[in-house]
Amino acid sequence: MESIKAPLVAPTVLLVVFTLAGCAGNEPRSTPDVAAAQASIEQAERANAEQWAPRELAAARESLRRAEEAQAEGEEELAARLATRAELDAELAAATARNREAQNAVEELRATLDTLRRETSPGSSGAQRP
Repeated sequence: MESIKAPLVAPTVLLVVFTLAGCAGNEPRSTPDVAAAQASIEQAERANAEQWAPRELAAARESLRRAEEAQAEGEEELAARLATRAELDAELAAATARNREAQNAVEELRATLDTLRRETSPGSSGAQRP
């Protein structure tokens, strides 16, 4: 009786292993590209991209959304390309936001310097001493 069961055990085990392996492939997994894109978007948000670069940030979010959809559908290559695009859009958003904040700071400093120059120039009321 054992000789009949032994030949059936190996194929049954293989069938179970292959079935489980096939099911494991159906789960969407996070690739490093998607994780990097998400991290770049979070960094752009911390750089105030919502205020200073909303279009760029929106493009990054949309590319990430599409990458996650492609990944869920098993289109890993497309997901990787879209995630890379999302990461680059987010980096652009962060750089744009930092640049615009720096430009605003320069404008404020210039305005302050102009005010100080006017106040300390000869003939101004701030430069006269009693």
